[in-house]
Amino acid sequence: MKQSGIIIAMLVLCTALFGNAPIDFAPSEYYTVSASSGLNIRLTPGDGMVIGKLFLGDRVEIIEDVDNLGYHQTIDYVSGDWVKISHDNIEGYVFSGFLSSMPMPISEEEFTSYFTVNQTFNNYMQNNFEVEATNYTILGSTKGLVVEYYENGSILKKVDSDYETFLYGQVPNVKPFELYHLLFAMLQDEGHKEAFLENSIFVENDQGIIDQIKIQTNGEEIIIKQNELDWTRIEMTSSHEGC
Repeated sequence: MKQSGIIIAMLVLCTALFGNAPIDFAPSEYYTVSASSGLNIRLTPGDGMVIGKLFLGDRVEIIEDVDNLGYHQTIDYVSGDWVKISHDNIEGYVFSGFLSSMPMPISEEEFTSYFTVNQTFNNYMQNNFEVEATNYTILGSTKGLVVEYYENGSILKKVDSDYETFLYGQVPNVKPFELYHLLFAMLQDEGHKEAFLENSIFVENDQGIIDQIKIQTNGEEIIIKQNELDWTRIEMTSSHEGC
């Protein structure tokens, strides 16, 4: 495997950053805008006239995936198609690389003013997806394991100790950059956002597709990796002071 030490010091194109293999879109499905600075709606695919504006978190309905018309593109490393969408009585085309099947953070507890997003991501999952089952296991005098099973098929495993919190998750039907954009959207402090970008490392597989992302700062280490075709793994380790 080849590591692409892509260090990004500024936001690029809609602040949505990179993407890998495009998502398969189907008519009548709904997706969420993951671009922090919004996304233009165009009259025609590509460089068509701008007829509307979408904002982070807006939900759009897919009317048509025009991939079969030859509109697949890669823009600033983001791979996607031009899809026809409907939003607030406007129909037009948007670049699918900046759409996600995951909702964006809304509630106060889904944002953090600290760099660590470990607990914030757990809050986000609990707020947006029903927990169908929870298992608790005592691992020793200072550790405990909590496993949560969600309605959308996601699984979160959390290990707490006096000095460290480890969160392991499996999320179905999402790409690594969907989770990467989601974590970035949770950060409120501009300095933490800058640190998140500057400490991101993207790893390519043998086909030249980025399938793993690593983010590491003083407070937390995050790994996002495509495991199988329909699963993405996320690992977060954060340190804290003991009791």
